[in-house]
This record gives sequence, C-alpha cells and structure tokens, in this order.
Amino acid sequence: MKGTYAKYFLMSLGYMGISVILSLYEADVPVMLEETFSLSNLATGLVINIDAFFAVAFMPIVTAYSDIVRTRTGRRLPFFLTAMPLMAFFFALSALIPMVLGSSTCSLLVFILMLILTNVFLGVAKGPFMALMCDVTEPRERSVAYGFLNFMGGLGSILVYLGIGHISSYNRFAGFAMASAVALLCASVVGSYVKEVPRVSPLVNSGSWWHEVQTIMNPKYTGLWLELFGVFLWFMAVSGIEVFYVVFVAMESGFPEAIAETLAKLNLGIMSSAFAFFAVPAGWLGARFGSKRVMILGLLLTGFAVSGIMSAGSPVTSRGYFAIAGVGMAMVGINSYPAVMDMAKPTQNGTFTAFYLFASQIAYLISAPLIGFASDLVGSRSVVFELTLVFVFLALVFMVFAKTEKIREDVQ
Repeated sequence: MKGTYAKYFLMSLGYMGISVILSLYEADVPVMLEETFSLSNLATGLVINIDAFFAVAFMPIVTAYSDIVRTRTGRRLPFFLTAMPLMAFFFALSALIPMVLGSSTCSLLVFILMLILTNVFLGVAKGPFMALMCDVTEPRERSVAYGFLNFMGGLGSILVYLGIGHISSYNRFAGFAMASAVALLCASVVGSYVKEVPRVSPLVNSGSWWHEVQTIMNPKYTGLWLELFGVFLWFMAVSGIEVFYVVFVAMESGFPEAIAETLAKLNLGIMSSAFAFFAVPAGWLGARFGSKRVMILGLLLTGFAVSGIMSAGSPVTSRGYFAIAGVGMAMVGINSYPAVMDMAKPTQNGTFTAFYLFASQIAYLISAPLIGFASDLVGSRSVVFELTLVFVFLALVFMVFAKTEKIREDVQ
C-alpha cells in the first residue's frame, strides 16, 4: 500500500504543476485585464474564456485520440511531457508583454496570443495525464487516486494563493516566472520516475477514437449524460468564484487594491487548503459510501458556504465559510470524475475522460462571459454569488437523478 501511495504521489506532481499555472492565471489575468488594459467585466470574461475555448477545442480531442496512440514512451506521457515546457514558457512570457509594450491595443493583442498558446498546451498536457491515472489504477482505487491528484493540485493552488500570488500582486513577471519554474520541476519529476504501464495489456480498440465517441451516443448512457450535466453545472458554479472573486474584492471592497487582492487570494488559499487536505478523505468516503451520496452532501455544504460568504460581506469575516466551501468542493470534485470513469471500459478511458473534460471546460467557456454580462447589467460583481447558488442547486438536481451504477452494469 505504501508503494501504491508513493506512485500516486509522484503522478500527482504533474497535476500540481498544472494547478500552479492555472491558479495564478485565474487569479491574476482578470486583474491585469481590468487594471492594465481597462476592459469591462464582460470583455474580461470573454478574454478569460480563451482558456476554456481552447480547452474545449483541444483537450477532449487529444485525450480521446490518445486511446489509440502507441509509442515507446506510452500513450499519454508523450503529450504531457511535450506540452508542459511549452505551457510554462508562454505563461511566463505573457507577464512581460505589458511591461514591454504597455497598455496599448497592440500589447493587448500580443498578451491574448500568449494566453492562447498557454492554454493550448495546458489542454494538451492535462487531458491525457488524467486518463493516465485511470490506466494505471483499478476502478475501486480511482476515488483515492484522484483524491491524491487533487490534494497535490490543491497544494499547487495554496502555493499560489499564499506565496507566489502575493509576489505577483507586486511583481507580475516574478510571480509568473516562479509558477512556470514550479511547473517545469514537477514535469521533470514525472518524466523521470513515472513509467506508463497499462492496467490491461494489450489494449484492444476499434482503432478510431471517433468510433468510441459514437458508441456512447445511445440511450443506455442516459445516466452518463445526466451525470455530465451535473458536472457542467458544478463547474459553472466553481468557475464563477475562481474567476471573479479576486477582481470583485480588488475593485469593490473599499480596501487599497493591492491589499484587497492579497486578502482575496488569502481566502481562496483557505478554500484551496481545505480542498487539498480533505481531498484524500473525500476519496475514501466515496469509495466507502458511494460517490453519489458524497457528491450530494458536498453540494449542500457548498451552497451553505456560499450563502455564508454573501451574508458575511467582508473578505476578513468570510474566511470560515471559504474553508467549508473547500470541504464541499472536495466532496464533489474528487468523486465526480471517478463516477464518470466507472462507466468506461479500459479501452475507453481517454474517451470518457474527454467527455468529462468537455463538460467541465464548456462550463468555463459559458460561465465567465455570462457572469461578466450579469455584473455589467446590475453594476456589481457581487452577482457572482447569487448565480453560484443557482448553479449549485441545478447541479444537485441532476446528480440526484443520475443512476450511474445501473448504466455501468448494462454497458460493461
């Protein structure tokens, strides 16, 4: 068992590297767009949407395609090890653009180009890496293994919100460069110590990733589609807080902007800490009591926490609710992916991962401009909390009606 946990830990370093870049991106880029380039909330949401758009465009296709890839290094690792250094390079480079070109239109366009390239390679790295986790673990271990992945991803977010993010509030390039260095270090460890060995060998499939996609388009998978709609709504809720909370506090709290930004990142750090340290227990709970029950409880906790954040008002007095939100998010997030993957055959791990990623990333694609538009309409970014509660409630409805266990028995 100790050797198994060591394997999970080493694999999870790759997820930590991705998380460091993604967390700093989501915390700092909205502030940069509004402070440096003076964009509106809606325009900021549309630009932030770039990462979700290219994740939707590349991540599911690359992940599904990796099911039929055969190289000496493996099916998934070549994508991860090639994309991680490129992602880190373009992310660090993006922070230099406003420093060199200022706040002109040309600077904004080049800055957006760097964000596009960052997110293209993030998508190419992340999807196959998640599918790799399913390749090398037994179905009954996936909740725990995914708990380890998210624990390390949570540590990456903590590192950003409580360390690198503080530096980047005062020196963007230093913060971005540090995050890129951490991502490169994590990728190098994964490349050195993780060897891709399929759980089932040889893997036999149709030879066409699109054929696997078409196979799932039938009524037997109604439970899968309900589950994916729940995942979509869940990520709609999560992405709103991640994208707009820092800029909401920085612009509307009444504190000086740098101090307000630091306070907001501290709250997100508390939430990420609670998520990270409850990630593995959430996996154990899912394995013991069933993913669906744990996810429903997690949604209820998250809704309670968001209501508390709204009533608390100040970023200082709402910290306890952010901790509760982190626990609730862990209970949902850790068990949602294994619940979907439990319905997959071994040869379909990439395809089912692609569907899960599509559901989550299309949520980011819609959420940012929707909340930005609503914020412009009502004249305050605080509307993010009301919309988050709506999405949490709708996700709860879909999760309750998804009957994934019976579907799995029918299709395996």
